[in-house]
Amino acid sequence: MDQGQEPKKRRWRRKEKPSTVYSIALPFGLVLHVKKSTAAWWMDQQKVHMLIAAFSIGSTIPEACSYAEISVRQYKYFVQEYPVFAEARKGYVSKLSIMAKMAIVKAIKAGDLKTAWKWLEKKDPEFARPSRRKKGVREERIEQRRKENEEWNRQHGIKPAEISDEELQALEQLRAARRKRIQEEARKRSGL
Repeated sequence: MDQGQEPKKRRWRRKEKPSTVYSIALPFGLVLHVKKSTAAWWMDQQKVHMLIAAFSIGSTIPEACSYAEISVRQYKYFVQEYPVFAEARKGYVSKLSIMAKMAIVKAIKAGDLKTAWKWLEKKDPEFARPSRRKKGVREERIEQRRKENEEWNRQHGIKPAEISDEELQALEQLRAARRKRIQEEARKRSGL
């Protein structure tokens, strides 16, 4: 570069920002702003709405993609381009499980004993059906009760005769029969 010459001025071209074609309100105050793109499947609003509809009823990603008539690979690329949609999908899933829990609580409050027993069977191992119990739950309960009884006996200075395992199991069967009787009486009272 000579001293008499001015340096060449560079002309910067502004990159045009892609314009928003449409926006969709998503859960938790999120908004999906879809940018203009050539030949992208998401330019068809109906397919995006079909995805949202499928996720709102608890569909898996492959099920939702099948419903919207896109591939899972296309969905993954879409989520890379629009990560807000992945957050929204998690919102739909959590919203659905919260609604289910609320419905269960309403049914229990309304006096639906069948729902209450199902909830207890799932949440409390003592009320679980024998086929659904984890291995060892019954044995753990027996051992826990044995320890509680021994502690009570020590506190009160009582030295009971040893209780055999067969006697302990018989007591457990008695408790199970009592629980069953109570359940049946409750069903009869509620008219189930």
